[in-house]
Amino acid sequence: YIALELALGGDVPCYFKATLGIPCPGCGFTRAYLSLLKGDLVSAFFYHPLFFTAPLVAAVVILKDVAAIKKIYRSGWFWWGLVALFLTQWAVRMLLYFPDRPPMDFNENALLWKFVSLILK
Repeated sequence: YIALELALGGDVPCYFKATLGIPCPGCGFTRAYLSLLKGDLVSAFFYHPLFFTAPLVAAVVILKDVAAIKKIYRSGWFWWGLVALFLTQWAVRMLLYFPDRPPMDFNENALLWKFVSLILK
């Protein structure tokens, strides 16, 4: 996704947001890593406070056959805890920033809202 962003030189849309109009729990991940590549850690945390989890999850998946990591990989607590963490941060960011502050802004051009507006006319 980051490679696509860099190649296109612009924003790559979040398909969740483009369809439903609201940001997904991962919205801001790409911008966070682009900020990190520029050395701007503060912006990286602003765009997505859990951006640092991606390399950790990738390491767990890649090293899943290592004895110490195998237990983590097979642990429901790890995966469900990660889901809970992402949903919690999403809810907090929605409360703090939605609907006006990117990346937690509302997309009024989303497919769902276009469909709803057609029905209501």
